[in-house]
Amino acid sequence: MRIRLAVAVLLLLPLRAGAVPDPLRGPDRFPQFRHLSGLAGAGYGTDEQGYPSLSGPTAFSTPTAYVLGHAHLRIAGARTSFDGLPRLGGARANGTWYATYGHSFGRVNVAISDMVLSSASDQVYNWQIGYVPEPETPVAFSIGMQDWAGTGGSAGQDVPGDNRSSQSVFGAATLRVPIGGSPLYVSGGVGSRRFHHGFASVSCQVAPPVRVWAEHDGFGFNTGALYSLRVGGGRRSAELNVLAGVVKMRFFTLAAGIGF
Repeated sequence: MRIRLAVAVLLLLPLRAGAVPDPLRGPDRFPQFRHLSGLAGAGYGTDEQGYPSLSGPTAFSTPTAYVLGHAHLRIAGARTSFDGLPRLGGARANGTWYATYGHSFGRVNVAISDMVLSSASDQVYNWQIGYVPEPETPVAFSIGMQDWAGTGGSAGQDVPGDNRSSQSVFGAATLRVPIGGSPLYVSGGVGSRRFHHGFASVSCQVAPPVRVWAEHDGFGFNTGALYSLRVGGGRRSAELNVLAGVVKMRFFTLAAGIGF
């Protein structure tokens, strides 16, 4: 089943990749928040306890419910082109960077992130709180807020309506589905503003270094693969992640991150 999932996801990668770009900008379309999110699972995975995991649920611009904890830090960035070509710079690409710190208070994990939205270095801050489920419980829940000051913009620079608040609260759930070997993870939720259409994602490790993921971010489908490598031993080892995918089934994206 994992192999069939991988084939289905990867077959979608080139779909419409050569099409004329349809810009993400528009009133209440939140283009700055539809890249790498800085929320739980944004280009990496954790386990139910909030520890980094090479097989845990992952997504791109939408959150999972497995919130980072235990004094771990993640730093990552992504560039998304406005066409089907991989572009790391120039006017035909944009992206985000984030740093997330997660701490644990008993069975509650709290993560706070500083998110840089574009090359103009405009910043927003996010928080997410997750409750660690009992062992063998298949579902976990979290709540959070993206851009708590609401200043990130909701339409895109120079687009009417961009000065509307982009502060967005949300609730997310993640379901672990045993399928033999690494589980399949299904996440979803709903919220205000950027999340008011709802969102959903699915991910699964198909080989020890590789996970495939797909999500609907409330505006369209995004899909791709994540390669992860752990350096060192124990829970304090470093983790390297490289992500490749397609946003809205048109725009190529590349991301890289490190966790401690």
